[in-house]
Amino acid sequence: MKITRSVIGLAAGALLSASGLAAHAEDKQLYIIGVFHADVSNSFSSVVKKGVEQAGKDLNVKVEFVGPDKFDVVQEGQLIEAAIAKKPDGLFVSLADCDALKPMVQQAIDAGIPVMSFNSGASCFKQVGSLVHVAEDGLEAGNGAGERLVALGAKNVICLNHEVGNAILEDRCNGIKAAVEKAGGKVSIVPTSLADPSVTKGAIESAFLKDPTIDAIGGEWGGGPSPAVIDQTLTELNLQGKVIVSYFDPGLDTLPMIKEGKIAFETSQVPFNQGYLPVEFLAAYLRYGVLPGGPTGVVSNGGFFIDKTNVDKITDLVKGGIY
Repeated sequence: MKITRSVIGLAAGALLSASGLAAHAEDKQLYIIGVFHADVSNSFSSVVKKGVEQAGKDLNVKVEFVGPDKFDVVQEGQLIEAAIAKKPDGLFVSLADCDALKPMVQQAIDAGIPVMSFNSGASCFKQVGSLVHVAEDGLEAGNGAGERLVALGAKNVICLNHEVGNAILEDRCNGIKAAVEKAGGKVSIVPTSLADPSVTKGAIESAFLKDPTIDAIGGEWGGGPSPAVIDQTLTELNLQGKVIVSYFDPGLDTLPMIKEGKIAFETSQVPFNQGYLPVEFLAAYLRYGVLPGGPTGVVSNGGFFIDKTNVDKITDLVKGGIY
């Protein structure tokens, strides 16, 4: 087939035009705000924040990442309203309680601000109005953790929940429960507290006093204050080595305990990605009108297991502040 000069010229012109549009879109700095449901300086959220900040540098986006001092959905809603008042180009939020936060998300949408979500709210983000959800699927991650506990011999598991009402934590416990019960075991959900270690200690002591046949622990955050309390409590109850212990989301305090054999495994939701990807996706949507996630609108991120086979590598990443 003969290709005429005019066709080549048109194609070249189209390419130049497209590249010119892309360059123009990238030249304009965007302003994107992220709102979390808890403190943004703890061992988990600080890594999310690093992802947010790195995406801002890479993609020519002015970014902010804010959250209340502790888990507080009401205060998160107030922070979303404050973010709307700043008139950003885009907003991404953690939907720890979809019903409570839906009015604020709708305020943003009504103001012409596109909203995406991350971390918590996988089962309800569409009803709230979020375009895309970036997160670990709590049910799937819990199910995977439950299957691992069963494979290690667990038959009677307590799933610890340090933020009752937080959707992703409840999904995790429900996933563990489904997997263990499918294998013929049982699961009890035990509320704990990040703010008061004595509550966590008392809750665990009470659980074992009520049922001495408990043989595994799951659900708790491996980067928070609870693991040290749990470790101390198991020692005092003479249960070290007799109870299978697992956590979600690693911390520098718990990773060495995997090598020591005190913890069987941890499940990670890769927090750096949860900060980077919403900024990247919002920037692409604002500049080019494209969305990831397909029909479900979910970009799965997490369910990665850490055990003795890979703990050294993950420890190096955590020390570097990028995991």
